[in-house]
Amino acid sequence: MDDESMAISWNLRDSVAKQRGLTGLGRLLLGVGLMSVAAACTHAPDVGASDTEHSETDRQRQVTGTLLYRERLLLPPGAVAEVSLLDVSRADAPARTITQQVIRDPSAPPIPFVLEYDPADIDQRRNYSVRAVIRQRDRLLFTTDTVSPVITRGAGHTAELLLKRVGEPTTRPDASLTETYWKLVSIAGRFYVHAGAEREPHLTLRADGDAITGFGGCNTFHGRFEQDAGGGRLRFERLAATKRACLDGVDIEAQFLTMLQEVNRYVIRGDSLGLLRDDEALLGFEAVYF
Repeated sequence: MDDESMAISWNLRDSVAKQRGLTGLGRLLLGVGLMSVAAACTHAPDVGASDTEHSETDRQRQVTGTLLYRERLLLPPGAVAEVSLLDVSRADAPARTITQQVIRDPSAPPIPFVLEYDPADIDQRRNYSVRAVIRQRDRLLFTTDTVSPVITRGAGHTAELLLKRVGEPTTRPDASLTETYWKLVSIAGRFYVHAGAEREPHLTLRADGDAITGFGGCNTFHGRFEQDAGGGRLRFERLAATKRACLDGVDIEAQFLTMLQEVNRYVIRGDSLGLLRDDEALLGFEAVYF
């Protein structure tokens, strides 16, 4: 406590003491109490103010949300999602990009995104929106087709974007389930890129005898399958594999063979085969032509 605060405290003590008729020890005790109150008022921290201000600042520097699409399919390897924060104030001019996030090989939807931006780039009098596309190389797969306002005019800092599928560029028919070399490209919803010394995991369903043959990553395997083409039903039975010991491919093979036994449905679109358990994607394949 500084000299000025101490003087105020003692003057206040004398004033209160005179009003209450206190003398001696009473005045001393009263003075100590008032000094404690003065010190508390002088040094009390501004609890919570800086934390709240910091949290608010962080929130206003981000636009967050998710990307969704209705189709039940896995994105192909090499797919890229691009999410952009745009200034869409002028109807007679192209939208201006404030910031953008690029998500490589996104997982199955919902796909989360976080757009970091500089508050100095935002004018509260303008309109801002979030747009998203999903591409594979030069091919557009999905895009938003509606405006999703954010940040200004009470729009908030979150957005849920529903993307629409863009039409296929070719009219190539669906590959045949049987007599096609199907290369494994995804497992349990995650893309798989083969990098081992062994050949790639794959399978082939034989039209003659309803037999399945393939390679799991370390061992070859075989078995039988039952198909209901009209209802999209498919089951694998009596799967058996050789018992080689390998340095690579053992983990992926264990998942591959386990999930094959859980499959009860299949979907083919173009050169892509999806094996499912009800509506859950288990394994994804791509047709390879030799």
